[in-house]
Amino acid sequence: MTTVQKTCAVDCSKAQCPFVNDPNNPRRYVCLKCGLERSLDPKPQPKQEDGTSLLAIVASAALILFLLF
Repeated sequence: MTTVQKTCAVDCSKAQCPFVNDPNNPRRYVCLKCGLERSLDPKPQPKQEDGTSLLAIVASAALILFLLF
């Protein structure tokens, strides 16, 4: 059993790295040497809550209560 060296990620960034295409996902590539995965898909950005939706709900509720009374 071979062990994966920690420098393999650095080696895989070179042009001669043996990346192969995943037959199930044509936008995904895997290194034959270390198993490092590369994808052409953009990484999903984490959703940031800035409080505007909560502020909009509170303002809407206050407006409804103001119009009712």
